Amino acid sequence: MRPDANAPQDKSSLLKTFRDLLGRSAPDLPALERILPELSRADLLEEALATCRRQGRDRETQRLWKPFRDRLERDAEQARARRQATWQHDPDRRTLRLKLDMAPPFTHLHPPQRIHTLADSLRSAGLSVALGLEKTPRPLITFAHPLPAGMEGRAEWAEVGLREPSPVPLQQLPDHAAAHLPPGVVLLQALQVPNHATPLAELCRGAHWTWEVPEPLQIPARKTLRAFQAAGSWTLEKPGKVDGQKTLKQIEVRDRVSGLSWEGRTLHLHLKQENGEALNPAKLLGGILGLEPATVTGLVRVALELQEDSRLQAADRYAPKLHNIWEDAVLLESSDGPAPLEDEDDEEPLRLG
Repeated sequence: MRPDANAPQDKSSLLKTFRDLLGRSAPDLPALERILPELSRADLLEEALATCRRQGRDRETQRLWKPFRDRLERDAEQARARRQATWQHDPDRRTLRLKLDMAPPFTHLHPPQRIHTLADSLRSAGLSVALGLEKTPRPLITFAHPLPAGMEGRAEWAEVGLREPSPVPLQQLPDHAAAHLPPGVVLLQALQVPNHATPLAELCRGAHWTWEVPEPLQIPARKTLRAFQAAGSWTLEKPGKVDGQKTLKQIEVRDRVSGLSWEGRTLHLHLKQENGEALNPAKLLGGILGLEPATVTGLVRVALELQEDSRLQAADRYAPKLHNIWEDAVLLESSDGPAPLEDEDDEEPLRLG
């Protein structure tokens, strides 16, 4: 039986159709007029605008598309205002933590590009990736700690906000999403956590790296790293500003390395993370060994160290508050407003609120 051409598309197909329309050099106004109401009904106007903004166009093509983009921006702004008013109380909102294997070419992308690329692939797999509350909203995806450009990570963690529950059981999500993920990304595990969970970036305390040291560097690297381990202090020069002037700053790095060991030709390195910042291992090893960071290749982050989430251990301190906020909002919406308070000294009632 042939499907009805007028039947509504699912959200991922709808966005794909919209992207195909955007790929044309000139706007197909009749087709765009037909798809805009569908995007509105599916609550996808903001996602459509974000996709439109990422389209690279020359000046003449931008001129042709400007009337449509102006209309889309107005509609998307109204949708954003509606979403902001209900987001905190939305009972369908979900938070997922995804464990990922990441490698080039994906890790060659800049961090914002990684987020948009991952969001597009998850949407094509059927997940309703939410948007943030910024004026120009971005996909609600954060990494525990961004992987340095071009490197590999065997157990990376990303936090993803969803507007509604996953249509696929989480145990099946890795297999289901495999065909949709970009080259260089493998989904290993998907977990759901309460929306009040601590952001992953605040839980990350360190990382375990491995480096298969090239044969010519084996002897000098072992000698220098033994001296590094034995030292109580070790500083490296880093370009920076002091009193507004560009200069080379001395930074202490010995206390940022909490573990260093060898397994055959492979170096194991554990780096601390503090205040969301961690040393780039290629720059660190390059500085210690007197090498250009670009020549320190083959580094792999095999694990991230995440501390226990105290909010999950004390869920009763958070869930009731969220529930009470929801109840208060419902009561206020269903009432006629604050009740008047009678003042015995006045003929007219005093209304508070």
